[in-house]
Amino acid sequence: MLFILLFIFSLIFIFAIRKKTRLLHFGTFRFAKTITHNQHRFYLEEVTFDNRQQAIHGYFQLAPALQNYGKVQETEYDFFDFYSVVLRFDDCTMKLVRWQV
Repeated sequence: MLFILLFIFSLIFIFAIRKKTRLLHFGTFRFAKTITHNQHRFYLEEVTFDNRQQAIHGYFQLAPALQNYGKVQETEYDFFDFYSVVLRFDDCTMKLVRWQV
């Protein structure tokens, strides 16, 4: 019995350690996956919001939250389409896109 409890707790501990940290902390988490295309590795995360107003509010919270990843080397955004923000760091580039269905 003790062995079974120890086994269950060790599995819980292993899954808790192996869990990837999310970059997008607002909204309802949908999925995260890593894709390799032409020797470039891309990490995708998707979150959803209940309605349009929450999506707009969440987007404006996500953009500054991503800047906490590290020292921002370069920021690019479009004045006409402010729903596309690109942040360049030393080790990666992040693009935050609002996807409409």
